[in-house]
Amino acid sequence: MENENVTVNELIARFVKVLRDGGYSERTLWSNIYPQLRTIAIYHEAESGLIYNPETVIKFAELQEERYNREEISKTYYTKIINYCHRLNEFYVTGVARLQNPRKDHTNYVIDEDNEALIDQFVLFKGYGYKSAHDARWVLRRYFCYIKKNGHTSVLETSIDETRQFILDMASEMKPASMHNIVLYMRHFYTYLKENDIPAPDCRAILNYSVYRDMPIQGYITDDEFERIMFVIDDSDRGIRNRAMILLAATTGLRACDIVHMKLRDVNWTKGEITVLQKKTGNTLVVPIIRSAGDALMDYILNVRPKCDLEELFLTCQPPTRPLADASVITSMFLYYQKKANIERKPFDGKGFHGLRRRLAKKLLVSGEPLTTVAQVLGHNSLGSARQYLALDTSNIRECAINLSLIPVERRCLQ
Repeated sequence: MENENVTVNELIARFVKVLRDGGYSERTLWSNIYPQLRTIAIYHEAESGLIYNPETVIKFAELQEERYNREEISKTYYTKIINYCHRLNEFYVTGVARLQNPRKDHTNYVIDEDNEALIDQFVLFKGYGYKSAHDARWVLRRYFCYIKKNGHTSVLETSIDETRQFILDMASEMKPASMHNIVLYMRHFYTYLKENDIPAPDCRAILNYSVYRDMPIQGYITDDEFERIMFVIDDSDRGIRNRAMILLAATTGLRACDIVHMKLRDVNWTKGEITVLQKKTGNTLVVPIIRSAGDALMDYILNVRPKCDLEELFLTCQPPTRPLADASVITSMFLYYQKKANIERKPFDGKGFHGLRRRLAKKLLVSGEPLTTVAQVLGHNSLGSARQYLALDTSNIRECAINLSLIPVERRCLQ
């Protein structure tokens, strides 16, 4: 292919076809890969025309490195675009298409088509959200690989004892959080088999218990940190857009993955509310538009948002105009403002963009709102998911502490 006069668009089409044939889903190709390749193509056509030139792609990669050093693009975007540049040039020379970041649903647990079809039917029946469906597939693929090693090809051939041993073997190497998922999705799976009269041993009894996940106390964005972040945001087009996204998260508790996929039609100005389909749970959530967030959102839409036919609410500020790639763009943006505000960050300190969600939960609890209300506002499926926020309400927790002042002190051991 190196000696062939191929256009950049034709080369990209061939590259995408090879990835598709290799198992990449249409969703991954059109949401994550093709937009980056198209960005390369637009630059290539403007810089050196249609006929593919590897040197032009190398120059484009160098320009992205300069943009990254100027903090114009996030590290995630920079890593992706550099990867695609290298892979495209490699494909041009060798004809081999490969990416360092394979699709998310790639698995090391390969099972036969019949069992994959059964898992698909189960996931569709349960109506899981994207993340839950991914977790369920991971559990069940691992289970089917386990029984395959024991010489069985379907759930009809397995037994209650074999399923019990699978759980015991997993418990010896998994953390509580993983075991929680394994037991939960196995219970859902065997309940599905029973309710739909699919021949299989009834393993529900041995799965009828809960494994509680470790719930570490996560940090949150304090009022002082929030004010410092808002103070350093300028009034450029990018700043106005980013201010709207941050205020939206701070006042509604929406996750970055939901904000990045919001559509213009999701905002109902008449009712003063926003309706989103949560990516994590798959449930519809309606949240009110608070004045500060509404003003920032209106300023962005009326004065900054590019005039185009795209339905996504938040778009890139630099041409070519397109939707934001993914939630990592927002998290990187938030980290940039934290650095600018001299806010010290530590690994796993809970003070990322998601910390705005915990900040709202804390404010609701401190103001006296019950946990049920907090769960509803944040779109949790159950109270169990919202209990993690109770640890943030230190004021009310102190009232639950035992008063030790009336306990006699011997030998001053408590001093």
